Amino acid sequence: SLSAACRRTVGGADALREAPSLVAPGENDGTLHEAPASDGLSCEDPGEHLDLLRDPQLRLESGVCVNLVSASCLTERQLDDLFEAVKSLPIVRHFGGRRLWEHKLKGDATLDLPPPFDCLNELLHVMLALARRTLQAGEDLALLQLIVNYLGGSLRCVKPHRHRCRQLCVSLGEACKVEVEGQPVAMAHGDCLPLSGELHSVPQDLSRRRPRASICLFYGSAAELAQGSIGVNADSGVRWVHPEDRPPHPSLVDEAQLGEHSGSVKYLSDCFDYGIITCPALMERGLEDVFVKKKKLTRSGLEVGAQVRFTAYLNNKGLPQVKDLLLPDGAGADDDGDGGSDAEVKDLALPEGAGDGE
Repeated sequence: SLSAACRRTVGGADALREAPSLVAPGENDGTLHEAPASDGLSCEDPGEHLDLLRDPQLRLESGVCVNLVSASCLTERQLDDLFEAVKSLPIVRHFGGRRLWEHKLKGDATLDLPPPFDCLNELLHVMLALARRTLQAGEDLALLQLIVNYLGGSLRCVKPHRHRCRQLCVSLGEACKVEVEGQPVAMAHGDCLPLSGELHSVPQDLSRRRPRASICLFYGSAAELAQGSIGVNADSGVRWVHPEDRPPHPSLVDEAQLGEHSGSVKYLSDCFDYGIITCPALMERGLEDVFVKKKKLTRSGLEVGAQVRFTAYLNNKGLPQVKDLLLPDGAGADDDGDGGSDAEVKDLALPEGAGDGE
């Protein structure tokens, strides 16, 4: 479990009040204001040559909040304006009792959103600078997904879940309490919480009924992405897919609908019962790497780099998954009495609330 240090916040209320204003005078019209160049800080340019953080030596600790006003070029006024702008964004989808917008990325190292979501760009530039501070020497940033949540009603809870990647979550609006590995973490307006695979949740708190937004950026290193060892979901899949975008459950369609293919074993998890096969033919069809039960590979003596043939289908999250491994002579290498593909879908099913952006 995390130590009591995870309940700290770098900066805080005093820092919020004492931080010098970088915003030119003007009415709060719901848009972000440009900061004057006089103090040498700017959030406008996402390039790595500009340090958007006040402390060039700042290091983030997983599970410990950092306050963006104290740590970055952003001001309290800008965060207030950003929260108002988020309220008016055309976020029409709902999930888990909240409005949600998501943007999938393909391992990019930079991020700039087009209108009307460009109001988030200054915040995202700071989040990218923070994300780079979590990388180890020699690692290159690989962005996976951005999820924006807006909670305007009384429902505030998010069930315990984890992500197979690193993430930064910025909270705007009403304060909330998050639990990280069972330890409470208080998040105020403008706090950023870095996580790296920890189990976390937002317990129900009926005393908090004012609006809140969270902006969650999921990422890892380019090497992790190439290996297939990271993903936004708790168990499989690189990116979270909204239920409305998922295909029908495989039990309702032909499980072998993707047909027979060839590929190579790309990754075997040390902690979970799955592996990944990369298949150029399926990638050309816009699909991601193929998930397979680890024991299907190990029982056949297959290791990373091995060439395999298999039949595949779309699982209940719309991701390609192995149904049967095929021996070179075309016979099934898979008759191990493990319950078949329906059992695999159950094993890989994402728990409700997991991988959904907070």
